[in-house]
Amino acid sequence: FAFHQLQRFDVIAIGGLVALDFRERHGMATLGRWLMPAAAIAGIVMLACFAAVPRLQAEALFSSASAYVAALVLLTTLQAGPGSRWAAVVGSWPLRRIGMYSYGIYVLHDPLADTIARFGFLDYPRQGSIEALVYCAKMVPIAVVAGALSWHLYEQPFLRLKSKFSYGRPRDAGEAAAS
Repeated sequence: FAFHQLQRFDVIAIGGLVALDFRERHGMATLGRWLMPAAAIAGIVMLACFAAVPRLQAEALFSSASAYVAALVLLTTLQAGPGSRWAAVVGSWPLRRIGMYSYGIYVLHDPLADTIARFGFLDYPRQGSIEALVYCAKMVPIAVVAGALSWHLYEQPFLRLKSKFSYGRPRDAGEAAAS
C-alpha cells in the first residue's frame, strides 16, 4: 500500500531531530540515553502491529516502527567505537554484502512479490499469521538474490564508469550564489 507523505511525518520528523541533535556537540550522548527505551517501544509497536491492528493500519505502524528500529541501529553504530563488538558485527562480510545489494533488494522486492503472486507460486499471506513468517522466509532469499544480480549485472558496470569522468571540487553555497 502507498501512504501519503503526511502519514509518514513521524519518521521524517524523527530523522530531522536526529540530524539536528547529531550536529550539536553533545548530541550523540543525549541520543544515547534514549536508545534502549526507544528500541523497546519500537519493538513493542512492531509486535502489536502483527497482533491487534487491522491490516492497513498495521502496515502503516509496522512501516514506521521498522524505520525507528533502523534509525536506532544507525545511532548505535555511530556511537560505537571502531574496535567495539557492535562495529565488528556491523562491519561483518554478510552485512556489508546486504548493504551492497540493498538498493536492488529495495527496488525489486515489490515487483518480484507481485510477479510471484500473479503466477501463483507464492500467495500473499494474511497479516499477522504464521504464514506471513513463512512467506518472509521464502521471499527474503529471493529478494537478496535479485539484489545481488542487480548489483553485479547492472549497478557495478555503471559504477565502473566513474573512473572515466573527472570531478571538480564541490562549490559551497556562497560560490554557487555568486555565479
